[in-house]
Amino acid sequence: MTRAIQEQQAEVEAVKQKSKNQDAAFKAENAALKVENAKLEAENAKLQDANRKLAEIASQMEVLKKVVTTLQDKEKAGFELRLWTNEQ
Repeated sequence: MTRAIQEQQAEVEAVKQKSKNQDAAFKAENAALKVENAKLEAENAKLQDANRKLAEIASQMEVLKKVVTTLQDKEKAGFELRLWTNEQ
């Protein structure tokens, strides 16, 4: 009977050790995931900032397009006026 108890105690100790090892592995994996998450959050912040800058540039481009179109229209109208005046 004593031998059976010793064997069971050895099995219990082995299970406890396995549990400790798994716990340590999970903690290490969790720490690695936290580091990776922090890196991804930093990258996400950079990408969001870049996206805001691109949206601002796109907005400025639209304004510039309108300005150029207006200037071209005015130049064309002035040229047509000069042609009309010269023809008269």
